[in-house]
Amino acid sequence: MCIEFRTPFHATFLRGRNGFGEAIFTEPLATEFCAIYLGTEAYSLETPSYRKRIVNSFRSGQQYSSWHGARELMELPSFQLIQALFIRNTWRSWRTWGITGGMVPWEMESQLWRRNREIADQTLKTVWTEGKRGAHFDELPRWVFYYLQPEGGFEVLPGGKALIESNGDTLAWIAGPPNSFTSKDHHFFAGEKVRKQIVLINDSRKKQPFEAVWTVEVNGRVLVRSQQKGMLDVAEIRFLPIEFEVPTVASKGTRTEGRRTGEGLIRLFARIGEDVHRDEFSFCIYPKVQRAESFSVLAFDPEGETVKLLTSLGVKVRQWDGKFEKAVLIIGRKALQHNLPGSVKEFVAKGGRVVIFGQDPDWLRRAMGFRVARHVSRRVFIVPSQTNHPIVSGLDNIDLRDWRGEGTLVPKFWGGVDEYPGSDPPFGWHWGNRGSVTSAAIEKPHRSGWTPILECEFDLAYTPLMELHYGNGLAIWCTLDLEGRTDNEPVAMELARRILLYAQTA
Repeated sequence: MCIEFRTPFHATFLRGRNGFGEAIFTEPLATEFCAIYLGTEAYSLETPSYRKRIVNSFRSGQQYSSWHGARELMELPSFQLIQALFIRNTWRSWRTWGITGGMVPWEMESQLWRRNREIADQTLKTVWTEGKRGAHFDELPRWVFYYLQPEGGFEVLPGGKALIESNGDTLAWIAGPPNSFTSKDHHFFAGEKVRKQIVLINDSRKKQPFEAVWTVEVNGRVLVRSQQKGMLDVAEIRFLPIEFEVPTVASKGTRTEGRRTGEGLIRLFARIGEDVHRDEFSFCIYPKVQRAESFSVLAFDPEGETVKLLTSLGVKVRQWDGKFEKAVLIIGRKALQHNLPGSVKEFVAKGGRVVIFGQDPDWLRRAMGFRVARHVSRRVFIVPSQTNHPIVSGLDNIDLRDWRGEGTLVPKFWGGVDEYPGSDPPFGWHWGNRGSVTSAAIEKPHRSGWTPILECEFDLAYTPLMELHYGNGLAIWCTLDLEGRTDNEPVAMELARRILLYAQTA
C-alpha cells in the first residue's frame, strides 16, 4: 500500500526547480507542460482566470506571489486532463502488478475535488453516545461529515472521476498482450493478428461473480463478440485473452497510400459483484508499406541500423565516397560522430539532397551545442501549418502516438541521479523505451532557416523532423525512432518511405 502517493503536483508545473518553498513563487507554466501530452489543444484550454492570475501575481524578474493551492491552476482543463491520464494509466498498471491496498493521493481533495465553501462550512450537530472518549466536538463543518461527497459541498473534477473509476474494490480494463500488459500498441497492418487482454481484479473481501462481454469493431462493423462468466477469488487478478485478425479490405471512403485503411474499437462491459465497469480501446489499421525498389541512395552509416531499414524497404544503397552526386545522401544513425568522407554542407549547397537520421543525444549536446529533449517522447504532433506537407499529408496526431516496440537509440534504463550519461546537472531516472516515437528531439533552432514539420515536448519547443533549403539543395533532419525498433511500426516504416520520396522529388 502506498501512502501520500503523488499524482502530478501543481508546484511542478511552475518554472522553479529548487524545492517547493522556492518554486511556489515562480512563473506558472502549466500550459507549456500540458502541451507535452495535449499538443496545441493545451493552449486553447487556457482559461481567462488562469491568465488573469498570472498577471496579478507577477512581482518582478522571475518572482511571483505564491501559487500554493491556486485553484486557477489546479482546475485548468488541461491540468485536469493530465491528472486523469496519469491516474487512469498508473492505477490500472500498479493494481494489475498486484498492489492490492490502493494508492492514497496526497492532494486528493485540492487537485481532484472542488469544495463549495457555502455548503461545506455549514455546521452540523454531532451525535455522541454516553461514555464517549477522546476529543469531543458539539458541532462540525458539513464537509467533515460528508468528506468528498456532494452533501459535503464537494464537486468531483475529471482527475477525481478517474480516481473513482480506477481505485474501487474491483477493476476491469483492456490491457496489452501477455508479455507486456502495459503496452499501448494501437497500430496494426491489415491481415495481422492482434493480441490484447481483459484484466479483472477483485480486491474486495469476498469472492465475487463476474461477467465480461467484449466486442471488436472495424469501420463500424462488429468482427468479434465474446462473453465469459465465472468467480473471482479474493485478491485475484484474472486475464482473459482477446485475439482477432484485422481485415485486409478497406471500406469505401477510407484512406489509402500509407494512410489508415481502417479504424477499430474494442468495447468492454464487465460486472464484478455489483460493480459495473466499461472500457474502450481504439486502434488503427494500415496497408502494407509500399516497397521503394525504384529508390537508389548514397549512404554513410558506420553502425548499419539505417541501412538495414532502407534495405527492408527495398531501397538500393551505395556507400558514399565523399564526392558530390546529384543524389539523395543518407547520414545514418549515430554517423555524425564518426569521420565523414566528405562535406555535407558542400553536398547540399551544390544541389544534393541529404537526410540525417537519429544521432546520439549526448553527442549532439556536447559536440554541436544543440539542446536535445531529455525525455523519450511517446507523443509527437504535426505543426499546424505543415498538415499538407508531403511527408505527413493525410496523417494525424493519432498516427504519431505510442508506437509499437521500443526505440534503441538511447539505453533502456539508467538509474540514480548520478548515472545519467553526460548529464550536467544530474537528471534522474529513465525507465524503458516502450512506445517511443523519438528519443532525441532537438529544440527548434531560434535563428536559422530550419522549418519544423513535427513538434513535441515542453511548450512544443522541440522537433524530431525539420528541413532546410540551403544553396541549391535540401537537408532533412529526422530524429524519429524509425530504425532499430524492436517491433514493426506501420507509421514508422511509412514515414521512412515518405521522407526518401520527398528528398528525391521536392
